[in-house]
This record gives sequence, structure tokens and C-alpha cells, in this order.
Amino acid sequence: MRVLRRVLVISAVIAVCSVAHVQAQFKPMAWEAGIGMGYNFGMTDQKDDATRFMGRAFVRRGLLDFLQIEAGGFASGIAG
Repeated sequence: MRVLRRVLVISAVIAVCSVAHVQAQFKPMAWEAGIGMGYNFGMTDQKDDATRFMGRAFVRRGLLDFLQIEAGGFASGIAG
């Protein structure tokens, strides 16, 4: 019973945080653009799993109060 309660509480917290983030995302109706950077962590059978840089760019436009379109791309390397 404790496990079920714990799962429900964690699920409720994640759901509330997700809804709050999504509502904040849809406020502007103008064109937006952005870039993001990060890393890809390879998980292969090879001995040398490599970490690779990843870059992302996007353009977003609000259509309605609750609807947006987005086009984007990313570049990264895969090795292993």
C-alpha cells in the first residue's frame, strides 16, 4: 500500500509540474527562435563509449492560444 501511495504522489507531482510548464510555454503569439546545446552519451558494446556534443536550433510560431508550430534541427556525432 505504501508503494502505491508513493507512486501516486510522485505521479501527481510530475503531472502538476508538467501542466504548469506547458501553460507557461503558450503565452506569446509571436515568432520565437532559440538554440540549445548538450551532450549525447553513447551506450554501445564497444569499450570506448564516447560523449559527443549536440547542438539544436528551432523556430516557433504561435497559431492560437493553445497551439504552436515548431521547426528545428540538430547536429551531433555518433561513434562506437
